[in-house]
Amino acid sequence: MLKKLFLTFSSFLLISCGNIPTTSSVKQGPEIGSSDQNSIIRVIASRPQPGMSQEQIVNGFLNASASSDSDFAIAREYLVPNKKLSWNPTKSIEVYEGQGQFKFVNENQIDFSAALHSRVNESSRIVLANPEDQLLKTFNLKKVDDQWRIDINFDGLVISKTDLNRSFSFYPLWFVDPSKSFLVPENVILPRAITANATRLMQLLLLGPSEQFKSSVITAFPVGSALSIDSVPISNGLASVSLNEVTLKAASLERQLLAAQIVKTLTRISEVNAIQIKVGTQNLSILNAPINQTAPTWDKFYSDSNRNNDAYFISDSKLWKNTPDNKSPTGKIEIDLKNWSYGTSNRAENLYALLDETRTNLSIYTYSPNFKETIYSYSNIGNPKIDVFNTVWVTTDNQPSVFSSDQKLNLVIQNFDLENILDIIPAPDGSRVLLIVNTVYGTELRIANVIRNPGTITLTNIRKLMRDGFSISKAIWQDETTVLYLDSVSQLANIYSLDIFTGTSRNIYSLNGVQDLAGTARKPTLVEINDGTVLQRVTGQWEVIPNAKSPNYPN
Repeated sequence: MLKKLFLTFSSFLLISCGNIPTTSSVKQGPEIGSSDQNSIIRVIASRPQPGMSQEQIVNGFLNASASSDSDFAIAREYLVPNKKLSWNPTKSIEVYEGQGQFKFVNENQIDFSAALHSRVNESSRIVLANPEDQLLKTFNLKKVDDQWRIDINFDGLVISKTDLNRSFSFYPLWFVDPSKSFLVPENVILPRAITANATRLMQLLLLGPSEQFKSSVITAFPVGSALSIDSVPISNGLASVSLNEVTLKAASLERQLLAAQIVKTLTRISEVNAIQIKVGTQNLSILNAPINQTAPTWDKFYSDSNRNNDAYFISDSKLWKNTPDNKSPTGKIEIDLKNWSYGTSNRAENLYALLDETRTNLSIYTYSPNFKETIYSYSNIGNPKIDVFNTVWVTTDNQPSVFSSDQKLNLVIQNFDLENILDIIPAPDGSRVLLIVNTVYGTELRIANVIRNPGTITLTNIRKLMRDGFSISKAIWQDETTVLYLDSVSQLANIYSLDIFTGTSRNIYSLNGVQDLAGTARKPTLVEINDGTVLQRVTGQWEVIPNAKSPNYPN
């Protein structure tokens, strides 16, 4: 049973094309990367049969490793007797692509090689491999009662990408940003063939964030919190979580937050609709919470809950709001009377970041408590974004920069060259950012954690979201779990939707001449076309906004 495989994993993309006129209905590509997260797919592993050759034994072991039933019982049957119990399959996972190749070295050794897709490291994070990386494993064999068996000399699983997708599921554990405002996810992997996922998710949640996340998130559970009953039963959609008395040390806000952590983590399981939280056999007293808590109970801690702003765009060098009936000015006289090439705001619309027509001057306008203007000048400036903590993220002179409402902040990026970062996009929770980076394989996506200190922001745990070899020019957070990105390797641009939890990615639109995109879960998707128009997706059709550019939604 996998007990501590924390990971952030994004799967594999199938690029599909098809020219879509701006007046046509949507054309969607297939979903790939993982099957239904909520389905239980039982892998039928075959036991070793008499007379199997050495290669058949190794191949059978690799196939059986995808079945976690009874602690990988069938896979253990392929091992010599003294290794059946000592082999630790949960120590790590190495994932390969394709079928792989067997090399018969001698009758007691077979080498297996394949293209390496990813590897779970010692800190239980999955690291996507480079395209040239190879998996090499040596299998030593011995005869036991005249039948070949593996004298295995390594711990951990070696499984194919296909088996990983069908045999394991990815679930987010939800932790808390240091300001105690929002929940932030960290993914774990669980075998699908085991049905007690609610219990394992709670155990993992109570262990807290992994080493890679500890510097950027916290947990609301008091130290020493644990399940009082080592089980989370589910009956008629209601999960019952019973915690020990240490939980009573949590103050009022922390009780709300830990409840939100539990509810958002467990409601990812399709069988769970509501949760009861108890200490022993008594309901835990939580301010403003019903006994049976559902996902909407804690909307205030979900970073997408109040992300309802209309989009902005530029028309005739003025900043407009894309209201449902028509375009309208911002209502801020300092903004509406000037010419701009780009403009955006925070969700409260009391902080704006704007670019002049030369794209050399960044104006930050603050309206709370009083109006204040701060201007920064550079030779070239990218499109700014404002996160939920009123930090402005932007590229200046081809390097990422961050600003508060009235000063430039120090930006520290660990283990990454600033000049290779082409764009930086904060997540709705403000605790993560997307990076579009330049690599030897193309322009690609990375994700990083955000650490905030007075005057300084640090990006840490920079990691891949997908394999190498793309031409990503734009990316946005549609919501806290979904990224839209533009892959514009040719005139025909493909817009993909990537679920950062499941690894499922799909080509949702293919359009000629797309330069930029904007979208949120509750509002129309907008794309900027190089003919000077913006298209918005309304009730399954593209509608044209003439003479428009630079669409964006407040983040």
